[in-house]
Amino acid sequence: MTKLNHISLNNKNFIAGRFFVSLLQAACAKKNLLVSQIKIHFTRAIFIIIISLFFRFRKLKVRAKKAKKGGKFFLFLHQHTKKNNLIFLKNLNKSIKIEFAAIFLKTFKRFKKFIFTRRADLFADFVNLSSLLVQALLTASAYLFLIKQIFTNILKKQHTQFFLFLSQVLKKIVQFKLIDGVKFIIAGKLKGKPRANTLKMLEGKISCQTILNNLDSSKIHAHTRYGVFGLKL
Repeated sequence: MTKLNHISLNNKNFIAGRFFVSLLQAACAKKNLLVSQIKIHFTRAIFIIIISLFFRFRKLKVRAKKAKKGGKFFLFLHQHTKKNNLIFLKNLNKSIKIEFAAIFLKTFKRFKKFIFTRRADLFADFVNLSSLLVQALLTASAYLFLIKQIFTNILKKQHTQFFLFLSQVLKKIVQFKLIDGVKFIIAGKLKGKPRANTLKMLEGKISCQTILNNLDSSKIHAHTRYGVFGLKL
């Protein structure tokens, strides 16, 4: 779920940064926070940490009731860093454009009864994260984590509806013209078949070289009651 950039002068700083990232990921998972990107820059004895966080819908819903417990996450950051280190937190929820979110809400509202059954909070996260993706503010790993959660909550008879839903999502993302192309690959026992199969979806154009193009990719495993599926975006 993270994209880590290390600019280090020695191996000790690099190992310390990796250890801090692993602790941070565990803390965010307990607090229902989605980490989009982490950047750690080392400068002599000081390192600068830039964290992009997305507060999920369920977290926002109960944040008012648990205002006193909300400070534990920031206390964790200060306890595991030195006094001279700098920490910058970027709240991605404030960067969501209402016009983009309204388009995704209007377009995919009909899938709420089929794909997002009893998961209205997950549908809200889908609308917000999709609007961030077309604004080029979200990494592929964070969006693929959302797709994984949607896929793990559906039945095998709903796989066809999920693929139709996802193909329309990829088309809508490319239509904004801020992203040239999107490619999605899923492998596993699709639709409950006994043999594993691979399905590929491609919208737009994707270059094979990264010298002149900015490409972002990620892969993850989805553990379901029907087996393990591999997802790549």
